[in-house]
Amino acid sequence: MKVPYRVTSAMTVAATVGWPVVSAFLPARPRPQSPADGWDVCMMWVYYAPMCRLAAWSFLAAFVVFTVQGLRNRPGPRWLAIAGVPALGALIMSERWRISAGCYTTAGLGLSSLWAAVVSLMFLHHAFQRRTNPIEQPKNVVGFSALAGRAILQALVLMPIAWSILDQFRYRRKDQTGPAAIIVAQDCLSWATACLAVLGVAVGFSWLVARVGRTPRS
Repeated sequence: MKVPYRVTSAMTVAATVGWPVVSAFLPARPRPQSPADGWDVCMMWVYYAPMCRLAAWSFLAAFVVFTVQGLRNRPGPRWLAIAGVPALGALIMSERWRISAGCYTTAGLGLSSLWAAVVSLMFLHHAFQRRTNPIEQPKNVVGFSALAGRAILQALVLMPIAWSILDQFRYRRKDQTGPAAIIVAQDCLSWATACLAVLGVAVGFSWLVARVGRTPRS
């Protein structure tokens, strides 16, 4: 028995809307002490590394795609659903130091965990529920430019996620060799992401030019 995609998307919308509403009635958290230079340990987004911000955008893209597709009761791209789970995990891992600093109350942390569980359930639903039988839905012939664009898009989504996860392991290693190797890997991912972004723009531009050239003139 297949569960309608609309169910998990509706749960995600309810959890996303209900999160700030319920949080407004929770006890206010005590303000943790900030360093002498005024750096706020509880500020979000401002102090994220650029690749961590890209991972957040990857998660946001997956969140919007599967919420909208689910409300239409249609599946989204399976690779993006699978990528959404580690993207959310990377964001949760990056929040651990804020939790230890006292930026979250116990009730607020429980509410955030519930929201993360509902969103993960939506991603897993789209990733592992069986789709339409391939016999009933014939495969379309995909051109090289479409395949290249899809591969570039997938790499651009996955590389920042991998960078963010490696960043969390870097601070947990006690020796010097492990963090140094992780930094080298992160630098490679950063340069590869920048190169893929430029390549993606070039492929998209060439596809647009080719499409305009095939358009019949009146």
